[in-house]
Formats: sequence, structure tokens, C-alpha cells
Amino acid sequence: MLVRLTPATPRKHKPHARHPLARPVQRKPGPVRVVASRPRRKIRRTRVIPRPRLAGSRARACSQETQVPTRLIKLAELKFRACEGYYSKSAHACTWPCSITQMDSTDELTEVYEALVHWADVVLLATPIRWGQAGSLYFRMAERLNCVQNQITIKDRVLINKKVVSFIITGGQDNIQGVRDSC
Repeated sequence: MLVRLTPATPRKHKPHARHPLARPVQRKPGPVRVVASRPRRKIRRTRVIPRPRLAGSRARACSQETQVPTRLIKLAELKFRACEGYYSKSAHACTWPCSITQMDSTDELTEVYEALVHWADVVLLATPIRWGQAGSLYFRMAERLNCVQNQITIKDRVLINKKVVSFIITGGQDNIQGVRDSC
């Protein structure tokens, strides 16, 4: 076997600057901060009883009653690609920040990463029940969070720590326990 130490082809991609999300996770002083995610822009009224926009209303109520900073992230208004399964190919290929976010400057999931990892102390996640499962936008976001979980596996580095998380699951009683367990 012949092994050549010099590359046969020149490097095409130039080294890139460190991504802004790659900074150390440090809590800045200040009051408790709340982030809420809402899966849809509008909730269609398919039933006689209208369903409220719970995540947004809970975040607003929290902000008004306790004067804590809040952010509402509307997943349906963000343009982000689905997970491309880098972890399935190689655990080391699934990096923090997400490889997709680093390569695609138009990927808007940066807002979610910034809020969950660097900004929020309290996280409210909302999802409707669709066909007995959590909504597809919730799953798309959760799949892209593989890069956060992978840091524990590969580097023994915990990015999301000491946060309070609450799930708001709306819909009928069809498999609510299954949706709760998958969140």
C-alpha cells in the first residue's frame, strides 16, 4: 500500500471564521428570561371551540405579570432545512453549531439555538397533536437539536443546563401520553 502524505488535489474550501453560536455558554446577569416557541402562524378553527395560541399568550402573561424578558419564536415563519442526518453517517460529523447552520447563511434556526442555548432560562414549547403525534414543525426543530445532544456524547459538553422546560400540547385525547413521552 502506498500512502502519500501530501494531498493529491488542492483544498477547495477556505477555512471559515468561527460561528457566533460557538462561543462559551455563560449566563449573563439579569432577570429570568423566557422563550416560547409556537408551531403555527394561525391556528385554524376546525372545531366548534377555538383553541388559543397558548405559547404566545403564556409568554405574554409571564412578561406582563412578572416583568421578565420574553421572546416568542414562531417556527412556521422561520426558514430552516430539515436535519440531513450527519449523525447517522458519523457522530463526529454532527457538530455544534449545526453543520447546516454553519454552511447555510440563510438558515434561520440560529434564532432557536441562540435562545435555547445562550439566552433563555425558561423554555415553553408548544405542539398540536397531529395523527396521534407531535406536529411536524416540532419534530423538524427537534431533529436539528441533535447537534446539541451530540455534544454530550462526543465531547462530554452540556450546552443546555439548568433550564426549566414546559410543554404545551393541544388537541384531543388521541395519544396525548405518547406525544408527551416523545417530547
